[in-house]
Amino acid sequence: MPRRTLALLPAAALLLGLAACSFEIGDVEPRDEATSAESSAAESQAPQEEESTAPPADGAQSLAIEASRLAEASEDALEAQLGYRPEIDCGDVNITIYLDRMTYCDLIDPVDGAEYEVTITVTSIEGEQFEFDIAVDDVPQG
Repeated sequence: MPRRTLALLPAAALLLGLAACSFEIGDVEPRDEATSAESSAAESQAPQEEESTAPPADGAQSLAIEASRLAEASEDALEAQLGYRPEIDCGDVNITIYLDRMTYCDLIDPVDGAEYEVTITVTSIEGEQFEFDIAVDDVPQG
């Protein structure tokens, strides 16, 4: 059985490249420029996950969220598509999401523990809601 699941994961990964998801985070506040500058300084001192180097556009809305919440939202979306819940690790730091922000996380296959890179790209933000696309690499890391 594990081989069937492994065979399905790369196929599902190709389909998920087109997946779009929308989530509302209840306790996340939109950031203003003063808060953004303070958080940026704090984030630069904390370990960082790889991410898009494109800065948010001037005046673009952004949200500060815990990376674990982005991972959980991604797990929810993938579970709905795959039929089982993968584990996604986006690190332990707070991140700022904004339009076109790319965050790279690790997906751990619950069947055999293989790790795949996941790219989460924010496609829209309105208030405390955001939508994103998920792309899962079709080849395990390492």
